[in-house]
Amino acid sequence: ILTLVIYILMTTAVFMSLNTTIMKTLTDLGTTWTQSPALAVLTILALFSIGGLPPLTGFLPKWLILDELCSIKLMPLATTLAIASLPSLYFYVRMTYLTLLTTPPNTTNMEHKWRFNSHFAPILPPTMMLTLLLLPIVPTLIMN
Repeated sequence: ILTLVIYILMTTAVFMSLNTTIMKTLTDLGTTWTQSPALAVLTILALFSIGGLPPLTGFLPKWLILDELCSIKLMPLATTLAIASLPSLYFYVRMTYLTLLTTPPNTTNMEHKWRFNSHFAPILPPTMMLTLLLLPIVPTLIMN
């Protein structure tokens, strides 16, 4: 249940941030930094968290599941699950690449827009914080 709750939390944060910047396709990700640079960076970190990279919250479910599988001597299954998660990580890294390093032909020539769109859902900041900063409380979750 913890894995499901964390995954729902992370996907909510990513979808809310993409909804705030009105992204419809992967090509639109190149223009995210002109609309809201801070939100673009937080979205990238949230994508890395969903991918399960270690310093972020998304690593917690992978770590706990792989640890439990290794403790009951199911190493082949643990290895298979770890390898099976690589295609999704590749997709999230690709989204990050499109956000940071590519500029589609329809971007403006300005560094960023004169006014930023500050209308975002009130649930976005807490979900983004939990998506990025939940991993430090892992020891208290494990001890209980």
